[in-house]
Amino acid sequence: MGRFRSGGWHSVIAGILPGPALQLMRAAQAGDADLVKQIDEAFAPLWSLFAEHGSLRLIYDIAEMLGLVVGNPPLPLRRANAEARAELELVIARLSAL
Repeated sequence: MGRFRSGGWHSVIAGILPGPALQLMRAAQAGDADLVKQIDEAFAPLWSLFAEHGSLRLIYDIAEMLGLVVGNPPLPLRRANAEARAELELVIARLSAL
């Protein structure tokens, strides 16, 4: 893994999970490759779920899991199925524990 340089990171995740996103950004800015790798590995299952189920759809589910009132995604999007939501809950718990 090479040296990290970053002046900013734009992601919906930074808005809904600011703690883990900020940790990732600060580790990258500090050039702490080991910590970046550790945090990135914690995010990896989320990125996989985004790829499989759609990030916008899952952001609504994450917001709801965090106790935010967001309503439903715009049609034709629907909420994730129960299996995806169960996986998402585990991923969010892991990220929240960082």
